[in-house]
Amino acid sequence: MRSLFTSLTVAFVCLAGCNPVYAPPVRVSQHGAPHPVARGTAEVGGAIYGVNQPVGGAGVGSVAVTDRLGLELGFDSTAVDFAMGHLGLRFTPKAVQLSNVALEALIDLEFGGGGGAGGENCEEPTADDDPDAFCAEDDRRWTERPAGGIYGGVGLGLRYRAVDVFYRLRFQGTIATDVPLTFWHSSFLGLQVRVLELFRIYSGAGFFSYRNKKDEFFVPYWEVGLSFFVVSTRE
Repeated sequence: MRSLFTSLTVAFVCLAGCNPVYAPPVRVSQHGAPHPVARGTAEVGGAIYGVNQPVGGAGVGSVAVTDRLGLELGFDSTAVDFAMGHLGLRFTPKAVQLSNVALEALIDLEFGGGGGAGGENCEEPTADDDPDAFCAEDDRRWTERPAGGIYGGVGLGLRYRAVDVFYRLRFQGTIATDVPLTFWHSSFLGLQVRVLELFRIYSGAGFFSYRNKKDEFFVPYWEVGLSFFVVSTRE
């Protein structure tokens, strides 16, 4: 995720190193807090994320096919690194009441896959390369590098009235042309506010990391998202 989050910032690229090699993640956006699901409910939302400034965004739509299971379709993209679409399932068991003061605990599980284009394969620079360049890239632009992979994750949430505190953990395995299999890990802690059970707004921070046989990297980031329900949920 080196230039994924930092091609716009020289300082971050220096932290990342000069020779990034990675297949892009299928999903970057963290969806927001777990919430009860009711059959027939549809949700549409979006998010932006970045390091010291916004560098990418996501959009997602979902529909609940049962009172526990939702089908999701969405995309993540930056202007300079990748564009990936995904299709997945999200399973949300019934909320657990923790006290008599409307405090509830929720969990959801996600799994899916997707594809698109992106990633980088930066070769070791030679004496003829520009010393100010971040890396000596191969001949492919990111739009010429087909990519795909799978993801899985878990979300944990506590809700009190209209406020949710949540944590998300996600793992991904992705491949791209001329790039080795790349394993991604993300961890995210967020705060969410629900408005009349029709809108939800969340923000938070966390980190992404990746590892493959040629490279590894870790980067902190932030995210802000908004979504609304086409049909109100049944609590």
